[in-house]
Amino acid sequence: MGTASGLPLKHPPTHDHQPRLNEVAQKFLADLYEERQRLSAEFPLCALLIAEAVDRVYGTGRIPGKELDVYNQKPKKITQKVFVSVNQYPKVGFIL
Repeated sequence: MGTASGLPLKHPPTHDHQPRLNEVAQKFLADLYEERQRLSAEFPLCALLIAEAVDRVYGTGRIPGKELDVYNQKPKKITQKVFVSVNQYPKVGFIL
């Protein structure tokens, strides 16, 4: 549980109720620690995000899933039906 103040990230104590980390999660954590070491003190928010990611991995035992790729996927069509009372709005021309 590291901090953004430049203190090194420490492994939380292992308990029986915590999930075991697989090899992929361990490599992900190693990459996060390397990234944290390369950061300068000018980026405290990045250090905080890395610390939160480490906490999340230790809490769930899994790495986060992939994000949605909004640039390569087809656009989704979103529709919503709205029911408007004709009796309430008699002067509006509704197209059926």
